Amino acid sequence: MKRLIRITAAAAAAAVAVALGLLFLTPTTAGASPSGETLVPGTQCTLTQVENAIEALAPELANRLDSNPTAKDRFEDFVVKPEKERQAIIAKAKIQHPRLRGDHPKVRDAVNEVKNTCGQY
Repeated sequence: MKRLIRITAAAAAAAVAVALGLLFLTPTTAGASPSGETLVPGTQCTLTQVENAIEALAPELANRLDSNPTAKDRFEDFVVKPEKERQAIIAKAKIQHPRLRGDHPKVRDAVNEVKNTCGQY
């Protein structure tokens, strides 16, 4: 159990680094912010449930988002986009910002954990 907690914490830390990189390096689109009841594509969850899951599973990321309204707006705008559009944004960011390139299994695992458990929040 302690090993799982350490792995989850490490994955969360990695997710924080990459997610914040994406949030600060990708442009926002003008428009209204999505509501907490907006469904997040690829899940059966609302934006509020995803944010609550992040708070529980990756508190460092939740704190950084909560302390930076611009990053939080970008995050909310990003996660409610269709999967293909999110992947295009990620691909563009990786071209423009080499430090985001490569495989990030810890981030992928953290994202999958949020996707798989957000319905519990």
